[in-house]
Amino acid sequence: MEAQFDTVLYTGSALEFTWPSGLFHCTYATAPTTAAYPVSLRDRLDDAVARAAVVEQELLDPRTVRDPKLLATLGKEHQRLQDVVRLATELKQVERELDEAREMAAGDDADFAA
Repeated sequence: MEAQFDTVLYTGSALEFTWPSGLFHCTYATAPTTAAYPVSLRDRLDDAVARAAVVEQELLDPRTVRDPKLLATLGKEHQRLQDVVRLATELKQVERELDEAREMAAGDDADFAA
């Protein structure tokens, strides 16, 4: 599985992913950072994945089901975060595959070394 984005933009307040086809665009709002505490893109993706897990648990809570406004708010957040979670999962998979390819290229096997 290969994730190829046309753009991945981090503005300091949002992550934006766009595919070359232009059919998919995802924006994930983030908390502002300060220069004293820079946060990496991977940290923000990990935060989004963790938040998605919390939102899923909150959606299962009976109190949430009884509050239509909260249910709608969490439902929208869940939908927005699912795109980011999927992209984070794809990124991790591509990174694993890249690491495996590097290991094979660095190996002693003459068939793979070029």
